[in-house]
Amino acid sequence: ALTRLDAAQTAILLQSVFGDVQHVQCVSDWVHALSDGSPRTIMELAQYLVDHGVAKYERGSFTLPETLRDQALPKSIEQAIDERLAELSPSSRTLAESLAQVTEHGPLEFDELEMLSGFENSAGTYGAVEELVAAQVLVAAGSTYHLGQSGLATALRKNLSDDRARLIHLRIADLYDKRTALGESDLALALLRAYHRYLGGDLQGCSERLERIGFSADVEFGRTPEAIAMYEACLAHAKTQGVSPARLYPLRST
Repeated sequence: ALTRLDAAQTAILLQSVFGDVQHVQCVSDWVHALSDGSPRTIMELAQYLVDHGVAKYERGSFTLPETLRDQALPKSIEQAIDERLAELSPSSRTLAESLAQVTEHGPLEFDELEMLSGFENSAGTYGAVEELVAAQVLVAAGSTYHLGQSGLATALRKNLSDDRARLIHLRIADLYDKRTALGESDLALALLRAYHRYLGGDLQGCSERLERIGFSADVEFGRTPEAIAMYEACLAHAKTQGVSPARLYPLRST
């Protein structure tokens, strides 16, 4: 993780963004208070100021306001994120909510976004992806896509019903199953297939997949609290089904 910056370092970073112009300190005070020194959040708030016309770029340089008291600025980074998401079209918001269920360990490719979205045609997916990228909600990394920051996922999940979240997780699990059917096979993918079955409420399907791969501490995701919770839930489920101890052995992190 990136080291958090103190107030002076935040001001230096913002100077590198806006240049050596007047009133950087005023802007820096606000940004640092909201970002808690997180470099990524600092840059996102700087972009927020540009997008909302608070920081104006004219004749090759930025102009910053002398005070921010009269500006309708968010009180927190969460509010800033909510404002950004509120501007999305319904179809783009729907796709973003689905992507909020994908872990950083299993980003999806465009054709998978199309299957996940449920849109009637590719044009709908293209339009939603373009809007999300333009709004800096979605980031392209090679041939895959992921949300631009963890705070976005939190904001997108908070109004999602449990039933819809479970359905999305099962769709994601199906996408990873399709990768396997096409010949892609590794331990990390197998673990993700099981994990999304678990979050989708399919403990039987999750347990069956975990029995085949055992405890996966050698895989980065296998060492996370989320993966450990999945193993424990599947162990408990298997015991209620009367599964023999010999079959449960691969799930134990001895």
